[in-house]
Amino acid sequence: MDAKVQLSMGTAKQNREKSTFVLNNNTADKNMKNLLTRRTIRKYAEKEVDQQLLNRLMDEAARTQTMGNLQLYSVVVTRSQEMKQRLAPAHFNQPMVTAAPVVLTVCADFHRTTRWCEERKARPGYDNFLS
Repeated sequence: MDAKVQLSMGTAKQNREKSTFVLNNNTADKNMKNLLTRRTIRKYAEKEVDQQLLNRLMDEAARTQTMGNLQLYSVVVTRSQEMKQRLAPAHFNQPMVTAAPVVLTVCADFHRTTRWCEERKARPGYDNFLS
């Protein structure tokens, strides 16, 4: 059974241009449907995130492909309200950071990338941490 998914481009304040994709019932299309229909959650239930679930998500995320299989990032898991308050500026003081039961901060490891490139006699190709 095929499913039609509409993809909206732009922001809520702009006119939206819609594209329709026909997805089949195979694994690749199921994954694409998940990407095309995902939602951003900005309000959270006052409910703890189970540590076993969090461990599973982190384990699955660590298995994603990265350049040279280096996993060029670290993830900081924050549950403490005090630490979420201190961490908020790194998240541009977005209110959902302090409201969420757990915050995952993904930190790029440019030192590791640079070393990987240098060992291969290559230039990293970035000049600042916002690359």
